[in-house]
Amino acid sequence: MILEKVKNMKQNKICCGILRWLLPGIILTIATVNFSQAALVNGTVTTNFKLKELTGRELALKDFRGKIVVLVFGELYQENTLKAVKDLQKILSEKRSYRDAVEVLIIISKNIKPEEYQKFKGSFELTYPVLLDSDRNVYAQYEIIAIPTTFVVGRDGKIAERFPSYTISYYDQVYVELGYLLGEVEKSELESVLHPKVTPAKMNGKSERLLSFAENLKKRGLYENALNSYKEVLDKHPDLKEAHIGIGSIYLEKKEADMAESEFQKVLEKNPNDPEALKGILQVHMLRGDIDEKSDELLKQILATGYVDEDICYMMGEFYELKGDIKNAMKYYKKSCKQLMQQSR
Repeated sequence: MILEKVKNMKQNKICCGILRWLLPGIILTIATVNFSQAALVNGTVTTNFKLKELTGRELALKDFRGKIVVLVFGELYQENTLKAVKDLQKILSEKRSYRDAVEVLIIISKNIKPEEYQKFKGSFELTYPVLLDSDRNVYAQYEIIAIPTTFVVGRDGKIAERFPSYTISYYDQVYVELGYLLGEVEKSELESVLHPKVTPAKMNGKSERLLSFAENLKKRGLYENALNSYKEVLDKHPDLKEAHIGIGSIYLEKKEADMAESEFQKVLEKNPNDPEALKGILQVHMLRGDIDEKSDELLKQILATGYVDEDICYMMGEFYELKGDIKNAMKYYKKSCKQLMQQSR
């Protein structure tokens, strides 16, 4: 397990090298990583910005004062950005009261040629302004760490809600947020959609003991016995997250990427932002060697949840090392070393 790699990192050449030069001066500056959800909090007053539309026209946020503004940070050729835009188009086409009161601005950081944009706009039936932030100043202002990221700004100019990445709940969440700002949705309904309560699976004493037994077998490396115990628990509680995560982690150890991915996806079907399942999917990508843009976005989505466990730093170090990004790999390995030394005090 990756956790075991962390605990035994003296055997890892990279971590040993870092540890040797960290020990004499651990108080020296170490690259810090903010694992909290760094983006602007709800209620923050937005500052004005001005960007050029791809057509050449300049637009400023203040131009839409008095309206609800939806800011979508993404890229035109990114699948999840297009899904978010399609959901917004559907919402506003279905509700006239929303359409008359809401403006949507798409903010991209990668330029495209005018002829490509016109072709894209026609094929996608894009009706919203697309603003170019090539130097990423506005991206930095809104502290974007995953795309697409959507901000809903109220008529008062304050951030009402932020939606990092795109999930299967995106349509419903944006729909109720706009409805709440327009007085058409009660706060209780808003809360139930934005922050649904996940009811823990109720287990009897026998199932709890069996789950604990499976965890212990897994820790001891008795994977086949652990799998049988996890599956026995799932026979009684088919949606139990802990069992699916446990089975997924075993399949990762067994290098069975497809089987592992299937288990993590079962958790994400119930909770699209579950950080442990997202981390499992990223580990599947790493096992397959699929270190691409989708993997990078997945990593950002994990960080956006504010989730940190005891081996996440090491995993991210491995991720960046596989990408060939040694600078970021070293940063996360150093963080992993620092955490381990703190634990050993």
